[in-house]
Amino acid sequence: MIHQRANAVSVSRSTSGQKSFARNAPHRSHHSVRQRLFRRDQPRHVVQADLTAGFLEAVAAAALQSRLRQHSLVRASIDCDGFTLLQGRVRSVAIAGRDWISPLGLSAVILEVSLGRAELDVGAILQQQRILLRGVPVGSGRIVFTAPQFGAFLRHPLMIEAAATAVQGHSFDFDSEAVYDGESGAVLMSGLWRGDDQHYRLRMVPSGSAAIVQAAPQDASAVGTAAAAGATAAVRSLLSDSAESPGASEATAVATRPTLQASGASVVATELTAFFSGLTLDLQGPELRYAGMQVVPFQQLGGRMGVLPPAFHNSLPPLPPGAGGAAGRDVVLDLRLTCRVLGFPPANPQF
Repeated sequence: MIHQRANAVSVSRSTSGQKSFARNAPHRSHHSVRQRLFRRDQPRHVVQADLTAGFLEAVAAAALQSRLRQHSLVRASIDCDGFTLLQGRVRSVAIAGRDWISPLGLSAVILEVSLGRAELDVGAILQQQRILLRGVPVGSGRIVFTAPQFGAFLRHPLMIEAAATAVQGHSFDFDSEAVYDGESGAVLMSGLWRGDDQHYRLRMVPSGSAAIVQAAPQDASAVGTAAAAGATAAVRSLLSDSAESPGASEATAVATRPTLQASGASVVATELTAFFSGLTLDLQGPELRYAGMQVVPFQQLGGRMGVLPPAFHNSLPPLPPGAGGAAGRDVVLDLRLTCRVLGFPPANPQF
């Protein structure tokens, strides 16, 4: 489900050793776990922090991986110690994911989440290997889309549902293709507004924490061509407009408050600016809300700091060439988000 207001997410990692510990954990009482944390052959504070974090990461990793159709990497870094975890508290959680694909095909090259303090149900973790939250942790998120992935996102069931009333209560049907303009940093799209049954070309650029959308009516003669070509002609025709200033063309409307006599392009531009700037992705517990965007070269992703703690970021393996289908010369969309986690996604997520 996608809303226009809100925030969200949480997730995981594991090694084979951690998985083994997690599988056996339900058979131990709280007391036996405490005893394992304080082995006499190692300093108390070192063993305590290491084992409790690894155990919780393993449980979260197993739960998250079972909810994904595909992934190439799922890791977590959890800051806690034995005393606070036995009380159900962790100081922070960071999650890194790559090449994630959800059951309904929502996919991304990179997904990162960094959350602050969280309170957990210790009994559910130890006895059932379930992640149950007692509070609502908040933090930051990041999703990196290739152009084909973002195009598919525009036609994902969550997005279709959200866009059903996106422009003055009428549906905006996005086409399934997006193009990134690396020089101007714009995302180029197209679609049909059901309010006037007119096809529009769209150009979205970042402006602080907002996403500004420009709209231009598509030539009637181009609509059939674009439909036959999967909207390629409609989207790419905006590339020629990318260098123009917002007022350079009377056919292009920027996001301003429309008057009663406003053109369809002005209405679409204003309403879609509000739509994307307030867009919240509800993943049945985790909620992610738009906070900013940047179009960047794929080869720069490895050196870009996301929302993860630096030490955790630096511990991850290098992003392989061609991740998510991107080539070294491609540009990608780096979305920044705010997030909150109302709960862990169900075992059979519908997204």
